[in-house]
Amino acid sequence: MVTLLAATSVIAVVLRPMKHLSSFVIFILIGCSSEKSLPEPAPERAVQPMPEIELQHSTGDYIPNPHPNGETPFEEFWDVRSSILTAVNEHGKTGPESNADGVDFWLVEDQLNDERYHRMEVYSSAAFSVDMIKSLATALRDHVGWGISIGGYDNGNLVLFADRLVLIGNLFEGCGSLGDVATSLRNGVETFRQRKDGSLEGQIKLIKHRLSDAMPDARAEGFAYLATFDHYQLHAYNAVWILQTENNDDVYMETDHGAIHPRAVDADGTIHEPFCRDFWPYTDLAPDFWLVVYLNGQQNLTEFRYVDEEQTEVAVVETSAAIGTSELAAILAGLP
Repeated sequence: MVTLLAATSVIAVVLRPMKHLSSFVIFILIGCSSEKSLPEPAPERAVQPMPEIELQHSTGDYIPNPHPNGETPFEEFWDVRSSILTAVNEHGKTGPESNADGVDFWLVEDQLNDERYHRMEVYSSAAFSVDMIKSLATALRDHVGWGISIGGYDNGNLVLFADRLVLIGNLFEGCGSLGDVATSLRNGVETFRQRKDGSLEGQIKLIKHRLSDAMPDARAEGFAYLATFDHYQLHAYNAVWILQTENNDDVYMETDHGAIHPRAVDADGTIHEPFCRDFWPYTDLAPDFWLVVYLNGQQNLTEFRYVDEEQTEVAVVETSAAIGTSELAAILAGLP
């Protein structure tokens, strides 16, 4: 860590892998002073201006960006990510580092290949802004050649470099300024979120209504069946919701597409977001219950084996027919 003793320009980094930031060495020249002659004051260091960002529209969906050395060292990848993370955190909560139940952004931590990209998804439309684009571009100035792929919405993608922003897809047609880009992205995030989570909100509302009746059975049997829906977010499979006392690594229901997004549940009915950092596996604390969604592509199947980690059958789960969107709306309309 370097402490700067003079005003300097701090640059945050974005996207894919890169090397350590150049080390700064500050030499302090101490002149001899006397009553007759005093040293001239050192001139102030100029602050670097905000980079100009050129907008480029692209008809392709992929921009190659290989590392000049062929292979990208992991240390370089992680150094770039650290700089990007610092910049992103100025504008919102970023996963997977943030311990909050909900995050505004997600910065992928896995090095997927040797190209000089980092990948980020935008989850909160309100958190994304022109200032954020500029912060990320400024950060990339310390990592020549690196870029950030910014997704999390339909019909488009952004690829940001230190000096240019590449616009891909119909979402950004007609954008002529950074303000236009930020507005289009925010609209895209909201449209995608509604498509992805709109029906999920209704499903969870029904599940919450059924939780209190299911808890005694779950305590007695280790699990309780809650409901089956005909999809889960963007997955076109039946979604079987089970309340269980052990996590789905230790005991689970066998389906062809497995479990997704287990949620911790408190005894008072509070349902936590998936991947809540307050509970296992992030801590040793186990919740009162786990709410687990099992995806099943065999829509006509209504009986499933409930097994332990040795795949020994513990019970057979009998489920009901899947609830569709219109039926769910009718059920919710009749709830108190």
